[in-house]
Amino acid sequence: MKLNDNRLSRVDDSSTATSVGDGTVFRNGAGTEGDFAYDVNGNLTKDLSKDIVGIQYNVLNLPSLVIFRDNSAFTYIYAADSKKLRTLHHIKDIGTTQTYYCNNVVYENGVQKLLLTEEGYLSLNDSKYHYYLKDHQRNIRVVVDQSGNTEEVNNYYPFGGIFENTGNVQTYKYNGKELDTEKGLNWYDYGARQYDAVLGRFTTMDRFAEKYYSMSLYQYGANNPIKNIDVNGDSIVVLNHGEGVHMAMLIQNDVNKWQYFSVNGDNVYFSGQFIGGRTFDDIEVGEFNSPQDFLESSYNSSGDKTDVSINGYGFSEGYIIPTTEEQDIIIRSTFTEISQKEEYNLLWNNCSTTVQRSMEAAGIKTYDKNKRSYRIPANHSLGESSFTVVHGSARPAIPKVSFK
Repeated sequence: MKLNDNRLSRVDDSSTATSVGDGTVFRNGAGTEGDFAYDVNGNLTKDLSKDIVGIQYNVLNLPSLVIFRDNSAFTYIYAADSKKLRTLHHIKDIGTTQTYYCNNVVYENGVQKLLLTEEGYLSLNDSKYHYYLKDHQRNIRVVVDQSGNTEEVNNYYPFGGIFENTGNVQTYKYNGKELDTEKGLNWYDYGARQYDAVLGRFTTMDRFAEKYYSMSLYQYGANNPIKNIDVNGDSIVVLNHGEGVHMAMLIQNDVNKWQYFSVNGDNVYFSGQFIGGRTFDDIEVGEFNSPQDFLESSYNSSGDKTDVSINGYGFSEGYIIPTTEEQDIIIRSTFTEISQKEEYNLLWNNCSTTVQRSMEAAGIKTYDKNKRSYRIPANHSLGESSFTVVHGSARPAIPKVSFK
């Protein structure tokens, strides 16, 4: 590989094919300087190794048009939250295929094709179930039908390339992500970015790149795919309702929806006002498409603390903190366990300490007993890049001092 400021310029591969069946291989389609090109936002705009002569992007830096040397073209349409709605594959001398994604239902050329589930899918043309057998990284290794017969087997290289495949009855593979193999594209759709497993690189920059200066802007899984995975569930949100008032969290679930978590106390009367909030906690409430979707939802409204149709606070800001899927699971379980098993105390076991302890359980350091302050990577309402926790001799209560 030859790089220019961390961007590919040329890739050569003189080895023989190392895959079996429908496995993925690098096609040395050009092998010249300038095989790859990027725009000013760091998005890949050309890949001559795949005969791609142009890639256009929308305002979210998601690919909207891919043009091949023979004038074949792929177009993509997305919702405002980056969720893919439609793919159109126009392949010269073959024809056009349109795929629509309506929540968990997939249509092909206007006909219902699949109903996707966490455990597999239902083929709608014959109403039969198909089940995934996954490994520890959620890679789909085997697909079986409802009678237990094997329909597909996949074996992967560490970075997600397929070195052996039999069956190939469906498109979801590595990490459970959809693989587009048309015209040899071989991109995995990770939601926020497209991933080329043959090269072990994303096609666009990491939105959290400024927080990981030692890593490539295009790396996958910190270049350690055995230990790490990249999923769209790459963040949590700490919600802050003013200094010393209330703190809660948004945590992504396994289908990339944001759920609301809040320890609300027991309506404790303190310093002239009711601080504790509700008499019950909010755990795994709702499924929001994005933090902004939550902030603008009717559920996020101030009002009667006994009204279960609203959260009673009306948050207007939050701090996005990068996480891994494993960290999300730990934060979720720790938060839930504190809510269910520990007694609320306004001074030392409250909404903010629950948020803080949940983050620390996942290895996100919020304070250091040997230091007075500690900076945490974050995006303040999608703006700032970090915040500072300041404390004296005791564990800090985050809402009061951390977000100044």
